[in-house]
Amino acid sequence: MVGKTIYINSVHSAVIKGIVEQLQAPWDPVGQIENSIIYPRVITRNSARYLIRTKPSMLQATIADTEQYLAMSNQQRMIRKVQTIETIKKQVYGPDIAAITILLVVMTALTIIAAMGIAGMTSFNVLKRHKQIGIRRALGATKIDILNQFFIENIIQTTCGIFMGCLLAVGLNIFLVAQYALPKLPLGYIFIAVFCLYVLGILATLKPALKAMNVSPAQATRSQ
Repeated sequence: MVGKTIYINSVHSAVIKGIVEQLQAPWDPVGQIENSIIYPRVITRNSARYLIRTKPSMLQATIADTEQYLAMSNQQRMIRKVQTIETIKKQVYGPDIAAITILLVVMTALTIIAAMGIAGMTSFNVLKRHKQIGIRRALGATKIDILNQFFIENIIQTTCGIFMGCLLAVGLNIFLVAQYALPKLPLGYIFIAVFCLYVLGILATLKPALKAMNVSPAQATRSQ
């Protein structure tokens, strides 16, 4: 690619001098924000922007020297601001980062609440069926059988919840795509969410299931 000629439009052309690893356009009108180029241009208006590359260790000194040089080279020039790329990125992506952070906090809180709910329901089932578990153990059920019982029950309940959740998520996404032209929900996200929910359900059931597995048949049958 380097050294080849590309046409910016039907008249102007440019030779590729180098390739930037990642360069995003400042706007995304046609979904091609990653397909951007830096090309030479003659500024005909009375304002201009300069992009200066420097070493990180010389950043602050370069900012001061650049501002002083621009002011001295043309005393009528009005310098609006001298900013680093990092500062501009924080200003541009700040609202998006804040929204993502809020969503992550909400997701984490809901995940913890869901895990506590699953663990609480499983513990309640173990306590409520304490005598039943003891009878099964007395009739020959092994500890693994008891453990599998609670895991299978949890998988069935989790599958029902995941199925309804996927239907609601896909339906809501179809509505948002139709009404607000938002991007479609990738199927990969749904598969990742399903996997994480199954893992969450198993981990939340593990401690109560281990407790049920260790129920003594004699002690359980004697309890009221």
